[in-house]
Amino acid sequence: MPHSPSTVPTRDLPLAILLNGPSSAGKSTLVGALQNRFRTMFLGFGIDSILYALPPADLAAMKAGRPINREGYTYDLLVEAHHAAIRAVLESGCRVIVDTALLRPAHRIGFDTAVKGFDTFRIGVTCNPDELDRRERERGARPIGSGRREAGIVHDEMPYDLVVDTTDTLVDVLLDQVLDALHRWRP
Repeated sequence: MPHSPSTVPTRDLPLAILLNGPSSAGKSTLVGALQNRFRTMFLGFGIDSILYALPPADLAAMKAGRPINREGYTYDLLVEAHHAAIRAVLESGCRVIVDTALLRPAHRIGFDTAVKGFDTFRIGVTCNPDELDRRERERGARPIGSGRREAGIVHDEMPYDLVVDTTDTLVDVLLDQVLDALHRWRP
């Protein structure tokens, strides 16, 4: 059933919303729910948009946890491309919801640089490691244990406006938490 539109006035919405958390924490699900709830258009742009642009054999290797041995490939280069694209989307005048896992200090700095000058609301997305494992088995899109490993580092030194736990919280409840925080948020 569609949700009623957000009551957060457009002028009070950020230009960018960051959902940062481990693989399989439910970030993409929350992105779609937020997009549907807002009256204002937000583009959903996750790191998977970049990863799924890899050659099919490389994507299959990544999903299986095997190394990618292609000239010019580094994960950090893909993260840099993602950040450059976020900046371009914002500079074009579109609002964006970013779904990612900022795993290294350089990734965090790169994201901050990409959104510099644009009001950004930051959400930390957490989930119980056992539930992350269960979701990874169900999805089959990442090696089992990826989310568990990422959960231990993805939130290091990250300032958030809100932290949500998706372990057993319904999407509608998460939406209410985000909208309530946005009502109170001031850049």
